[in-house]
Amino acid sequence: MGTLAALALVTVVLLLRTGELPELWRLTRYSYIYGEAGYSLLPTPTFGLHLILYASFLAALTVAALRRRAGEPDRATTGALAYAGVFGIGAGGYFMGRSNPVVLVAIFSAWGVCVALLALLAVRSLASRARQPGSRPASAFPIAVALCSLGLIATAIGQFPAPWTQVSRIAERAPRAIFDRSPASAFVKRTAVKGEAVVVLASLGHLIAHEAGVVNVSPYSHPSGVLSYNQLDEVTTALRDAHGTRFYLGASSPEGMVWPEISEVLRTDGFRPIAYDPASQLTEWRRQARSS
Repeated sequence: MGTLAALALVTVVLLLRTGELPELWRLTRYSYIYGEAGYSLLPTPTFGLHLILYASFLAALTVAALRRRAGEPDRATTGALAYAGVFGIGAGGYFMGRSNPVVLVAIFSAWGVCVALLALLAVRSLASRARQPGSRPASAFPIAVALCSLGLIATAIGQFPAPWTQVSRIAERAPRAIFDRSPASAFVKRTAVKGEAVVVLASLGHLIAHEAGVVNVSPYSHPSGVLSYNQLDEVTTALRDAHGTRFYLGASSPEGMVWPEISEVLRTDGFRPIAYDPASQLTEWRRQARSS
């Protein structure tokens, strides 16, 4: 009863305030964006370093299974191999969705544990052969692969930053981010018509539109929040339904960069860049009238 009463109250308020019923489908909007629309996902390359990482994780699992079947007395090493392999494959699953090099770096620690354990077994195998010359020789290939992988990991040691540089970095004061909307508001006010339906896809875009006297119909207020084609299509559709033609696109990062896919989609949809304001880093795009 409480849920129904709350829904009825919200419905009445929305009807009085906007003249429209609540859009219940928005309750699952973000689940759809993440689960089906591919929010922030990137395709996985066919070949690359990630194959070496996954091969290492699978090797750790395989060796752990073989040791368990053979009843090796060192159960701690067997358990560590199994744990490292499962953890690495599980954590590596995120890279399969968002195949960004930064994400791949995040599983280097799990990879290092796997390779260290495999290299330890390789060294033990070599030492055992040295102590018992008549013992059955182990395969040289997996031993060489394990030791080469360990050497590959060791090359990253030279990339560690010097400690004194990090001390000075921590001691420095970070620059304050100043959210001065006045240049953006002035640019939109100067180029748009008062009360016009526009899209201001920039930081604090709805406040910029309010100060400029226009209506921002975008459901998102920053380019960094639009990371799927489905979301961008939602923005352009909202502008089309409002009979608007102006799309103000801001920078996606503090460096002034814009996701190139946004510009490509806008051009495909009939928009063209009209003006750029360096003070606010806003670009005005206009949808061109289609010739009959």
